[in-house]
Amino acid sequence: MLAKLTAAEANEMHRAEIEYFTGTLQDLTQTVVALMGTPNSLIYVHHPHLQHLGSPGVVFNNIVSETVQDVARRNNVKYYHATDDLKVEFGEKPQRYYIPDDVHFNADGTRAYGIAVAKYLAESLRCD
Repeated sequence: MLAKLTAAEANEMHRAEIEYFTGTLQDLTQTVVALMGTPNSLIYVHHPHLQHLGSPGVVFNNIVSETVQDVARRNNVKYYHATDDLKVEFGEKPQRYYIPDDVHFNADGTRAYGIAVAKYLAESLRCD
């Protein structure tokens, strides 16, 4: 699994795939921005896997999230990385918010993530 490699290993072993993903995401971003007329109408949102929250075990790399963040930055698109907000929300036992032996949120995790995204959207889209 690509996520379980160190960033250096992933970049070395999967350079072509990462470059393809970057190029495809760049094309998609440019197309959506062109169709919407402004980068202000597009927001990329990232959620953490349990391994990103400092739990014991294998630590996942951030190749995908960093690539998305870089493309967003180059295109003046908003990017919300929910990890820090969810670290606070989940506290010392983030595994309570995930399906056991899985990388996906359970119902409580999905609810907390949805609230975090809603708060980000409400703040970032505020019209003063």
